[in-house]
Amino acid sequence: MAGVQRATVSAALGNSKLQKFMRDARRVISAAMEVQPDRSHALYWFRNAPIPEFSHRTAEQLVSRGKVDAIISYLESTGSGSTG
Repeated sequence: MAGVQRATVSAALGNSKLQKFMRDARRVISAAMEVQPDRSHALYWFRNAPIPEFSHRTAEQLVSRGKVDAIISYLESTGSGSTG
């Protein structure tokens, strides 16, 4: 999902594209944990839950497309009681 070769993950942890994906994923997972404090549920949601408002893509897919701020805004709105 980070858009790098598998070998990059173990061979080049300093790869800027990989690091950006990891930072962005962490931001979204942290925001998800504000809504759902259980880490395992937040991680499951990040990787597996299709979000209807984003054409049924998962948060992980959206992070790989650079939609971090949109996902965080979505989480903030659902956390305050909105449906999306």
